[in-house]
Amino acid sequence: MRNGVAREESPRRVETNMLARSRGWYDSLSPWYDLLTAGQENALRAAAIKALALQPGERVLEVGFGTGRALVEISEAVAERGRVWGVDLSRGMARVAQRRLCSARRTSRIGLACGDALRLPLCAASMDALFLCFTLELLEAAEIPIALGECRRVLRRGGRMGLVCLSSEAGSAAVNSIYTWAHARWPRVLDCRPIRPRDWLAASAFEVSARRSVSLWGLGVEALVCRPL
Repeated sequence: MRNGVAREESPRRVETNMLARSRGWYDSLSPWYDLLTAGQENALRAAAIKALALQPGERVLEVGFGTGRALVEISEAVAERGRVWGVDLSRGMARVAQRRLCSARRTSRIGLACGDALRLPLCAASMDALFLCFTLELLEAAEIPIALGECRRVLRRGGRMGLVCLSSEAGSAAVNSIYTWAHARWPRVLDCRPIRPRDWLAASAFEVSARRSVSLWGLGVEALVCRPL
């Protein structure tokens, strides 16, 4: 990564079977991901980025950038003086995102890296803001506190984080329950599930400053802005 925010590499953590499956799944989905989601995430993502109130000149990291749509929107918000970084598990997604950035002429201000949320390749206190969209709920329960700890580490003092998450505290309880059951039965296909994001954030010493709940095909979704305590 560029501009002095990358940290020195240390021995890579052992890749679990779950991590390897997830990487392979998103690699195979990457050429078709935008078509499969049919733009359903666009309005939620845009609203969450707006709530994050990014300012020109800020440094921002997106964890789990997918096909790169949010990276373009974030780079517009931070303008020419700002810088944007993205980390994603999937090399296939990174290739799609890189093509999008080239088309939008954003490659000079956005740096991409392949990695996972449990070990962000960035120095401590190097980011003004973080953004995660449908990323936290992909992790296993034991991994969520680790990922949030990494988010705290790379945020500067006074920084903030925006999240969009499937939430069991919004939407239809019946649809959330069915989806959770289906996730347990077919975890490779439905690799995410509704979680309780505010509980996880509180346990990791984040304070929620803004929250919006919506329904996506009956599934509960929460968009939140939070700051480390």
